[in-house]
Amino acid sequence: MLIKATTYVRGDEPALALSEVTRDAPKDDGTMGSFRFQIIRVWRNDDLWEYTERLGKAGKRRYDPILIVGGFHYGDKVYIEHTVNELKELADDMRAHPIFDKRELAQLNKVRI
Repeated sequence: MLIKATTYVRGDEPALALSEVTRDAPKDDGTMGSFRFQIIRVWRNDDLWEYTERLGKAGKRRYDPILIVGGFHYGDKVYIEHTVNELKELADDMRAHPIFDKRELAQLNKVRI
């Protein structure tokens, strides 16, 4: 299936997924830089559409990728449980409140430096 690009999404549209990633892209001066992008896939007019928004410079802080599934499309079946606004709210919450401390997961909190 071909995914079509769109320049807008509405908050109440059915959303299949939202992801946030850090990618290199051209800056305004033509040089390359690291930016954070939000990609939202919506179901519109019986087709899959993808909206990409540049959120800003990634800077020196390392951001984890985010992937939130709001539904799925398989063959001629589409099941959607969330809207664009709901997925954006979940992403905001994930950025503000990490699920766990990665140092604790790797037990780095017990390592002396």
